[in-house]
Amino acid sequence: MRIRPSLTNVYYSASQYALFSSIMLIIPKFISGFSGLFVDHFGYVLFFIASGLIGFPVLWLIYIVDKQIKNNKTQSNIDSVFPQKNQST
Repeated sequence: MRIRPSLTNVYYSASQYALFSSIMLIIPKFISGFSGLFVDHFGYVLFFIASGLIGFPVLWLIYIVDKQIKNNKTQSNIDSVFPQKNQST
């Protein structure tokens, strides 16, 4: 018996896309409302520095994923050059 995820359904894909993309943007929309308070308390310079620093974790994750993809490609190239022989004894 195969269990299918009940979160999505191909018959309602447009509605689900609209719903999930809206849910995805709720927190950033909420946080962006407080950017004016941040600017009032700390100034524009610190606001732009903080906004720039938010991007560093994303850049780090991109680097990690890229490294992982390159390792997988290298491993598959090694496997194609040196295939493992069945060691049946």
